[in-house]
Amino acid sequence: MYFQTVILYCQVDKIPIPQEVESLLLQISEKLNLTAIAPPETFIYPHPERAYLIILPIGQSHLSFETWPETNTIRILIDSCKEINTSTLRREITKHFSVQTLKIEEMITRWP
Repeated sequence: MYFQTVILYCQVDKIPIPQEVESLLLQISEKLNLTAIAPPETFIYPHPERAYLIILPIGQSHLSFETWPETNTIRILIDSCKEINTSTLRREITKHFSVQTLKIEEMITRWP
């Protein structure tokens, strides 16, 4: 089996509202040829700046989007049993956000 985890950290000019991110996660999953199996679900943290987490279940595992409004930081995490094209992910993020900094980390595991 093949497993890939991709984590994108990004400092942006403005944190988007959750509804915009729900649409963005569906677009990203489509661009990466991942299959959404349920609508995204949003969780609002009890935090003064209204940080939030959105999870999109996909047939290959899941995508998540988390925010840190105090530093205008977002994190996108993708877990998949299918290979993720990080160039496509980077392109989609820079198309939707005014990016100050961006970092992508990935881990690939083959099992057994």
